[in-house]
Amino acid sequence: MKELNLKLTGSNAVSSVFIDGKSVRLKRNKFNSLETNYTTDKDCVEVVILRQLELKSRIWFLMAMIFFVISIFGILDPPYDRKFIAINCKFKINLKETNKVVVAFNNSSNAKAVDIKSDCEVEVIENSYYIDEQVKKRYKILIGVKILLWIALIITLIFVLKKYL
Repeated sequence: MKELNLKLTGSNAVSSVFIDGKSVRLKRNKFNSLETNYTTDKDCVEVVILRQLELKSRIWFLMAMIFFVISIFGILDPPYDRKFIAINCKFKINLKETNKVVVAFNNSSNAKAVDIKSDCEVEVIENSYYIDEQVKKRYKILIGVKILLWIALIITLIFVLKKYL
């Protein structure tokens, strides 16, 4: 059995990590990094790191409106990430008996999303981040709808107060 210790460092939140097509559960350590241990019989594993944004899902509008109402019309709603950056990384690792791989997320504007440090051979298939234009458009639509809902709420409150005062 070969063991892979995968550690993710940096400021970017990761939506999902897959090793050989299986979703892997990450745990936060005392240094605020995410890490996991994965054991396998294979000599080579494929690691995929994705960051998909919340507004990318199929039911984005329904979920946004539900949370808008639950959060007292957006007052307690946490803000969305306005950078609209999605990460897509895919690499193969040739394993030894014990392997330590550290993936550091870049904050700079170069073309690589992550830097990979490892004591074993790593073949990078894809390592990129991109600005998701569809999410950017959906965010603008969501802001417009929230403004219209606030205006409708204020008008409703004015009519109700005039009627009972």
